[in-house]
Amino acid sequence: MKKTKEFKSIEGIQMLTRLGTRQGVVAERARDYICDVFDRHGVSVLIEKFEVDIPTAQKARLVINGKKELCIGCGMISGDVPVTNIASSLMSSRFLIDTPVIYVNPKCALPSPTNFSFAPAIAISPKTAKKLLTAKNAQASLQVTKQKTSANFLLVGNRIDPKVIIFSHYDSLGPGAIDNASGTVVAIATALRCLKEGILDEALFVFDGNEEISYDYPTYWGHGYRVFEERYQKLLEGAQKVIVVDCVGNGK
Repeated sequence: MKKTKEFKSIEGIQMLTRLGTRQGVVAERARDYICDVFDRHGVSVLIEKFEVDIPTAQKARLVINGKKELCIGCGMISGDVPVTNIASSLMSSRFLIDTPVIYVNPKCALPSPTNFSFAPAIAISPKTAKKLLTAKNAQASLQVTKQKTSANFLLVGNRIDPKVIIFSHYDSLGPGAIDNASGTVVAIATALRCLKEGILDEALFVFDGNEEISYDYPTYWGHGYRVFEERYQKLLEGAQKVIVVDCVGNGK
């Protein structure tokens, strides 16, 4: 009898991050990878489908002193972006949810689209932000389209009366090692450990393929979790604990 290959968390993170931004078709590849891991261990996965609207940036543009600079779209609406509206993406997006803005993450060397606005918005690097602050002239704009796409959440374990429900999401807005490949593989490894210990039937693991972005206003994140809540409200009410595994390793 062929021995099942042991699941290794580091390899799982590497596999998911190599996919790149996990939205749309790429999120489906991440879904298939998760299903394959459980299939190799003889664990059944229920795949549920739902529709969601997400923004697709067609063209993000920033020109400083006549030179194009690297930027990433992070707005829900097309239009010009005032180059004087610069804000840290470390603050909650709720403060600027309707504001055209240029986001900068001071802790990331590259443009980091961690916040979105229901307005034209782009993300730039700290280095580009310094150029912008001293620029003689600059222009910024975003072209974005609303795209309807299919997404999934995956259910592993007890779907009748779980004592514990564990959520994680496998979609991302970039390679997403921290957010949330790390949380996904921790949830996978925990589910497999529960299987080994004979207690998988006490828990339900929910792997969400649409947590990062949607047109839900003002809380554009967490759409897939809300779909689960609508469909499985009684499971949530009956569970003793609900745990969300996200951004594992982000912090000291």
